[in-house]
Amino acid sequence: MALGTHTIEVHSRAVNTVTEDRVSSPVVVTYSRTRSMRRRQALRGDLLALKPTLLVVGALLAAGGVAVVVSLIVWSPPSAGDVRVSATDYQFAMATNLAAGQHTIAFTNDGKQPHEFLLFRTDVAASALPVDADGRVVEESPQLHNVVDSGNGLKVGETQSLPVKLHPGHYVAVCNLTNHYKLGMFLNVTVK
Repeated sequence: MALGTHTIEVHSRAVNTVTEDRVSSPVVVTYSRTRSMRRRQALRGDLLALKPTLLVVGALLAAGGVAVVVSLIVWSPPSAGDVRVSATDYQFAMATNLAAGQHTIAFTNDGKQPHEFLLFRTDVAASALPVDADGRVVEESPQLHNVVDSGNGLKVGETQSLPVKLHPGHYVAVCNLTNHYKLGMFLNVTVK
């Protein structure tokens, strides 16, 4: 029978050198803790060497994240809404029969000049609204209840979201910029 040398790792973390028939002299005992400590020290050294690189990569990722957020804010797609309104020069394109309830109007200026969107609840027909001497709708008239106002004229190509709660009744959509109402930029809308 041939004698051979084997290394045996014991659960007590001791390593003994033995032969098949007898223990060699002297018995060599080393602890795996020494190897483990060397590995940890090597790993720490590697991490310390990588620290500047990791800091640069982290800073670049943070800057990239900020850039993405800013670009989403600045270059976001047009606002969405369940009621789409397109303003072209002197007319609105939108659904004229709407369901009562909470809506978001997506008002887009597809014209060649600024336009605004006003929605009044009224019993007066769109073509017969009260106007001032300049031909603009008198927005403060007691015959009109202002439901939505987009504010100043929306620039060409822009979209604006306008939340609104609609109750059953008759409404009129109007662009009240100078001469726009007189040129027929109004629309009757029914809410059921």
